[in-house]
Amino acid sequence: MAALVQPDVLETTIRGIVDSIVPPKGVRLRRIDFANDHSGDAAVYIVFAVSKRIPLTKARVRDLSSLSDTVADPIWQLPDGPIPYVRFEDVR
Repeated sequence: MAALVQPDVLETTIRGIVDSIVPPKGVRLRRIDFANDHSGDAAVYIVFAVSKRIPLTKARVRDLSSLSDTVADPIWQLPDGPIPYVRFEDVR
């Protein structure tokens, strides 16, 4: 019989943080991956899909940078939390 998998408390907290943030127009959450980074430290990779239909202006870059900070800052504040990496990918 397969055991029920219960989400880790830290993982649930991080997903709640990310889900509570409203991204700018044309941006949506693609995935959240928990893994180790290149140095072996615990990390969380938050990947957003960005629409190519909206031009990449200075204002757009500021919006994406602000989103990155808004997502990463509360994760940095978690005790024993993973290192947050916020990434952006083109929508295909």
